Amino acid sequence: MFGTLRFFLALLVILNHLAGSPWIGGYAVFGFYLLSGYLMTLVANEKYRNNFILFITNRIIRLYPAYVVALLISLIIILLCSEEIVNFHGSMFLPSSVAEWVKNILVFHIPKSVPRLVPPSWALSVEFIYYLGIGFFLYKSIFKLSW
Repeated sequence: MFGTLRFFLALLVILNHLAGSPWIGGYAVFGFYLLSGYLMTLVANEKYRNNFILFITNRIIRLYPAYVVALLISLIIILLCSEEIVNFHGSMFLPSSVAEWVKNILVFHIPKSVPRLVPPSWALSVEFIYYLGIGFFLYKSIFKLSW
């Protein structure tokens, strides 16, 4: 059931990008994060009960390699057609400082931060921040809460 709901919410986000109706996309993203957050907290507490480091390591291994591939593809595209790509998406251009490179490589963005070599990477940074939140605030084993 959760998979079907997540799929439906993802379709609404795609519809938002194609048709430009921001209220649909905003609610869908919020619902997607809410549902995903619930499921990830459940997984963290059941599968990785006493090992937060293993949980974080698993998340990084699962998400970061695909991001690196997207980052490399974006770099190639930016280098080959920089003017056209900036016209296509205003935040896609080469970073001009070490801090901007570090933010892009380590996926440390806030919405609207520029430049973003991979434009949707701000969402991935929100996800990584949430995973840290699971560990520090929601993970049962750290605070010995009995939920």
